[in-house]
Amino acid sequence: MILFTDEIPYNNEITYVAELLNAKVYFVGGTVRDLLLKKPVHDIDIVVFNIPYTVFATNLKKHLKAHSISFKDNVRIIKNLTIIDISKPRGKTLLEDLKLRDFTINSMAITLNGQLINFSEDLQNKCINIQYNNAFVDDPLRILRAYRFASELGFFINEITLNKIFQHRKLISNVAIERIYEELYKTFTGKYFKNIYISFIESQLFNIIFNIHNENISTEFTKICINKFFDIAKGGIDPDNNFIYIIIFFSIYSYIHKKNDETIILNNIKKIIIVKKHFIFISKILNLLKTLLHTNINTNRLNHIIFENLSLISNVLLILKILGKSEFNSFKDCKKIYYKLQYIYNMYDTSKLNEISGKDLKNLGIPEGVLFGKLLKRAQYYLVIGKANTKEDSLQKINKLWRKIYEIC
Repeated sequence: MILFTDEIPYNNEITYVAELLNAKVYFVGGTVRDLLLKKPVHDIDIVVFNIPYTVFATNLKKHLKAHSISFKDNVRIIKNLTIIDISKPRGKTLLEDLKLRDFTINSMAITLNGQLINFSEDLQNKCINIQYNNAFVDDPLRILRAYRFASELGFFINEITLNKIFQHRKLISNVAIERIYEELYKTFTGKYFKNIYISFIESQLFNIIFNIHNENISTEFTKICINKFFDIAKGGIDPDNNFIYIIIFFSIYSYIHKKNDETIILNNIKKIIIVKKHFIFISKILNLLKTLLHTNINTNRLNHIIFENLSLISNVLLILKILGKSEFNSFKDCKKIYYKLQYIYNMYDTSKLNEISGKDLKNLGIPEGVLFGKLLKRAQYYLVIGKANTKEDSLQKINKLWRKIYEIC
């Protein structure tokens, strides 16, 4: 079979440098897989024979006028939005190299003129199949990559590979955190994660990665919550939020029910969730849910909680709705809390939030200081929740409050 290598970015430049150096160069791995699946190729995997791979990489980098990063056994060239990975061969011959790759769908190669080598029927069968017995031992990150490929491509993981994943799952603890985060993010935000989430939960990988000791009951709870999430969300959530929700549904049972372990659980999440905004969002949501579920809150206090967390309320409402639908006794109050929260939140007029600014308080003669920010928030609070009908009403209330405080002081 001949493939059109013109669809590979910088194919002409790669061919030119290979001929110049008399190097045997092959496109391998994901490049071949994506070509056969008729997907755009953005990452190019190359293996070089006949000359040291570093020599080829240096010359290609100069020819492309690109940047490069050197790793242990490969050089990564970055040109515009394209990544070219040039690797040291894993064996003395191309076939030996292909036999030592992660999965059969990534064990194919093509020559520079498009000749396909070592075609795998697993690609046609949409099957993630481990290439050799020790593939996960040699690189434990491949365990997560199996799920990532299944999530992104809509493939299934065969029984042999699943058994190997379960057998070697604890090795994932040896992988660098940055690499784990990247694979988890791609897995949880993949187009077909819905097809494989039960298998991922049953693998216990999340428990190992985040050091969360879940009971069987929490495993079933997680399955139900994620299933309800997919039913309710129906693909209408952006990837970042999708990722965050999945992390929360994996963590929430242990976080809510293990009273003394909240800090430990959050610290373990923080180690893995290296994007700061993701971790802050997750920790705020978990803490807010714990407050709502473990505290007997009156309407006045609930109003303050909602106002202080306006940016999170829509997320919390979705989670409470799902928890309520889980039918677990330990979350039986979620329906009641959801409806109460929804009722109060619907009465808010958040469009009025920015009608009052610090300038308005200064015009009242209120000096900047410790109380200034608190009084500004209180003024906005009165307006948003309807305790003041107009901006003037709210400022009048704040002015009275300030004068009262001033007289006491």
